Amino acid sequence: RTLDGFAGETLTLERDAAPRPGRGLAPDARTIENERYHVELRDDASVRVTDLRSGQVHEALHGLEDVADAGDEYTFCGLPDERPWTSDGLRGRVRVVAAGPVVSELEWSGTFRLPAGLTRRRTARSTRTVACPVTVRVRLVAGVERIEFRTAIENRARDHRLRVRFRAPGARADEPVRVEGHFAVLRRA
Repeated sequence: RTLDGFAGETLTLERDAAPRPGRGLAPDARTIENERYHVELRDDASVRVTDLRSGQVHEALHGLEDVADAGDEYTFCGLPDERPWTSDGLRGRVRVVAAGPVVSELEWSGTFRLPAGLTRRRTARSTRTVACPVTVRVRLVAGVERIEFRTAIENRARDHRLRVRFRAPGARADEPVRVEGHFAVLRRA
Protein backbone atom coordinates (compact mmCIF):
# COMPACT_ATOMS: atom_id res chain seq x y z
CA ARG A 1 0.00 0.00 0.00
CA THR A 2 1.14 3.54 -0.60
CA LEU A 3 0.14 6.78 1.12
CA ASP A 4 0.75 10.36 0.13
CA GLY A 5 3.16 11.99 2.53
CA PHE A 6 3.14 15.57 3.81
CA ALA A 7 6.10 16.73 1.76
CA GLY A 8 5.09 15.02 -1.45
CA GLU A 9 6.88 11.80 -0.56
CA THR A 10 5.17 8.45 -0.88
CA LEU A 11 5.13 6.07 2.04
CA THR A 12 5.14 2.39 1.09
CA LEU A 13 4.04 -0.21 3.61
CA GLU A 14 5.08 -3.79 3.02
CA ARG A 15 2.69 -6.53 4.07
CA ASP A 16 4.89 -7.38 7.07
CA ALA A 17 4.89 -3.74 8.16
CA ALA A 18 1.12 -3.52 8.49
CA PRO A 19 0.09 -1.90 11.76
CA ARG A 20 -1.57 -3.82 14.53
CA PRO A 21 -5.35 -3.40 14.57
CA GLY A 22 -6.63 -0.96 17.16
CA ARG A 23 -3.64 1.41 16.95
CA GLY A 24 -3.44 4.65 15.02
CA LEU A 25 -6.99 5.52 15.95
CA ALA A 26 -8.53 8.62 17.41
CA PRO A 27 -9.57 7.93 21.03
CA ASP A 28 -11.69 11.10 21.02
CA ALA A 29 -12.42 14.24 18.97
CA ARG A 30 -9.05 15.92 19.66
CA THR A 31 -6.51 13.12 20.11
CA ILE A 32 -4.72 10.56 17.96
CA GLU A 33 -2.16 7.93 18.79
CA ASN A 34 0.10 5.27 17.38
CA GLU A 35 2.43 2.78 19.07
CA ARG A 36 4.77 5.57 20.22
CA TYR A 37 2.82 8.81 20.73
CA HIS A 38 -0.45 10.08 22.11
CA VAL A 39 -1.13 13.54 20.59
CA GLU A 40 -3.74 16.07 21.69
CA LEU A 41 -4.51 19.14 19.55
CA ARG A 42 -5.83 22.00 21.67
CA ASP A 43 -8.22 24.87 20.93
CA ASP A 44 -5.30 27.33 20.53
CA ALA A 45 -3.53 25.13 17.90
CA SER A 46 -0.91 23.98 20.42
CA VAL A 47 -0.11 20.31 20.82
CA ARG A 48 0.38 18.10 23.89
CA VAL A 49 2.42 14.96 23.23
CA THR A 50 2.83 11.95 25.51
CA ASP A 51 5.63 9.53 24.71
CA LEU A 52 3.93 6.19 25.40
CA ARG A 53 7.26 4.42 26.02
CA SER A 54 8.79 6.81 28.53
CA GLY A 55 5.63 8.48 29.85
CA GLN A 56 7.21 11.89 29.27
CA VAL A 57 4.71 14.66 28.45
CA HIS A 58 5.57 17.63 26.23
CA GLU A 59 3.24 20.62 26.62
CA ALA A 60 2.54 23.67 24.46
CA LEU A 61 4.22 22.48 21.27
CA HIS A 62 3.45 24.28 18.01
CA GLY A 63 2.63 27.73 19.42
CA LEU A 64 2.48 30.57 16.89
CA GLU A 65 4.21 33.93 17.35
CA ASP A 66 3.90 37.06 15.19
CA VAL A 67 5.98 40.27 15.35
CA ALA A 68 6.44 43.33 13.16
CA ASP A 69 9.25 43.37 10.61
CA ALA A 70 10.47 46.79 9.46
CA GLY A 71 13.41 45.30 7.56
CA ASP A 72 13.70 44.48 3.91
CA GLU A 73 13.20 41.14 2.18
CA TYR A 74 16.64 39.94 3.32
CA THR A 75 17.00 41.35 6.84
CA PHE A 76 14.63 41.08 9.79
CA CYS A 77 14.29 44.29 11.81
CA GLY A 78 11.87 44.08 14.72
CA LEU A 79 10.33 47.05 16.49
CA PRO A 80 11.85 48.01 19.85
CA ASP A 81 9.90 46.83 22.90
CA GLU A 82 7.19 45.16 20.82
CA ARG A 83 5.23 42.50 22.62
CA PRO A 84 4.77 39.53 20.27
CA TRP A 85 1.30 38.33 19.35
CA THR A 86 0.90 34.63 20.16
CA SER A 87 -1.74 32.00 19.60
CA ASP A 88 -1.96 31.41 23.38
CA GLY A 89 -5.62 31.58 24.35
CA LEU A 90 -6.83 31.61 20.75
CA ARG A 91 -9.88 29.51 19.90
CA GLY A 92 -10.32 27.38 16.81
CA ARG A 93 -12.09 24.23 15.70
CA VAL A 94 -10.45 20.83 16.21
CA ARG A 95 -11.57 17.72 14.36
CA VAL A 96 -10.32 14.27 13.45
CA VAL A 97 -9.82 13.97 9.67
CA ALA A 98 -8.37 10.45 9.61
CA ALA A 99 -8.66 7.66 12.17
CA GLY A 100 -7.60 4.56 10.32
CA PRO A 101 -5.26 1.78 11.32
CA VAL A 102 -2.42 3.25 9.22
CA VAL A 103 -2.85 7.06 9.36
CA SER A 104 -4.40 9.24 12.05
CA GLU A 105 -4.72 12.97 11.52
CA LEU A 106 -6.13 15.95 13.41
CA GLU A 107 -6.99 19.35 11.98
CA TRP A 108 -7.25 22.74 13.67
CA SER A 109 -8.84 25.60 11.76
CA GLY A 110 -9.25 29.18 12.83
CA THR A 111 -8.55 32.78 11.93
CA PHE A 112 -5.82 35.05 13.24
CA ARG A 113 -6.50 38.78 13.29
CA LEU A 114 -3.15 40.41 12.63
CA PRO A 115 -2.21 44.05 12.05
CA ALA A 116 -2.53 44.85 8.34
CA GLY A 117 1.04 46.18 8.18
CA LEU A 118 3.25 48.97 9.47
CA THR A 119 2.36 52.64 9.67
CA ARG A 120 3.73 55.00 6.99
CA ARG A 121 6.79 55.81 9.08
CA ARG A 122 7.34 52.09 9.72
CA THR A 123 7.78 52.67 13.45
CA ALA A 124 4.61 50.93 14.67
CA ARG A 125 2.03 48.40 13.56
CA SER A 126 -1.23 49.49 11.99
CA THR A 127 -4.34 49.51 14.16
CA ARG A 128 -6.29 48.06 11.23
CA THR A 129 -6.31 44.27 11.28
CA VAL A 130 -6.83 41.62 8.62
CA ALA A 131 -8.18 38.09 8.96
CA CYS A 132 -5.63 35.37 8.18
CA PRO A 133 -7.24 31.91 7.94
CA VAL A 134 -5.04 29.13 9.36
CA THR A 135 -5.19 25.35 9.13
CA VAL A 136 -2.94 23.08 11.19
CA ARG A 137 -2.73 19.35 10.53
CA VAL A 138 -1.02 16.87 12.85
CA ARG A 139 -0.45 13.36 11.56
CA LEU A 140 0.75 10.03 12.92
CA VAL A 141 1.55 7.01 10.78
CA ALA A 142 1.58 3.53 12.26
CA GLY A 143 5.09 2.20 12.72
CA VAL A 144 6.69 5.63 12.16
CA GLU A 145 8.31 7.34 15.15
CA ARG A 146 7.66 10.95 14.21
CA ILE A 147 4.86 13.45 14.40
CA GLU A 148 4.19 15.35 11.19
CA PHE A 149 2.91 18.93 11.18
CA ARG A 150 1.54 20.96 8.29
CA THR A 151 0.57 24.58 8.94
CA ALA A 152 -1.09 26.56 6.13
CA ILE A 153 -1.69 30.29 6.52
CA GLU A 154 -3.43 32.57 4.08
CA ASN A 155 -1.23 35.59 4.73
CA ARG A 156 -3.14 38.83 4.23
CA ALA A 157 -0.83 40.92 6.44
CA ARG A 158 2.35 42.76 5.47
CA ASP A 159 5.55 43.67 7.28
CA HIS A 160 5.58 40.87 9.82
CA ARG A 161 7.28 37.61 10.77
CA LEU A 162 5.18 34.62 11.84
CA ARG A 163 6.98 31.71 13.48
CA VAL A 164 6.11 28.35 14.98
CA ARG A 165 7.37 27.68 18.54
CA PHE A 166 8.33 24.29 19.97
CA ARG A 167 9.43 24.11 23.60
CA ALA A 168 12.52 22.00 24.17
CA PRO A 169 12.31 19.19 26.74
CA GLY A 170 13.10 20.60 30.17
CA ALA A 171 12.78 24.25 29.05
CA ARG A 172 10.94 26.77 31.21
CA ALA A 173 7.52 27.93 29.98
CA ASP A 174 8.96 31.33 29.00
CA GLU A 175 11.80 29.77 26.96
CA PRO A 176 10.32 28.58 23.67
CA VAL A 177 12.62 26.97 21.15
CA ARG A 178 11.92 27.96 17.59
CA VAL A 179 12.10 25.37 14.85
CA GLU A 180 12.35 26.51 11.28
CA GLY A 181 10.82 24.33 8.63
CA HIS A 182 9.64 24.52 5.08
CA PHE A 183 7.03 27.17 4.39
CA ALA A 184 5.18 28.14 1.25
CA VAL A 185 3.37 31.39 0.53
CA LEU A 186 -0.14 30.46 -0.48
CA ARG A 187 -1.26 33.94 -1.44
CA ARG A 188 0.23 37.37 -0.98
CA ALA A 189 -1.84 40.32 0.20
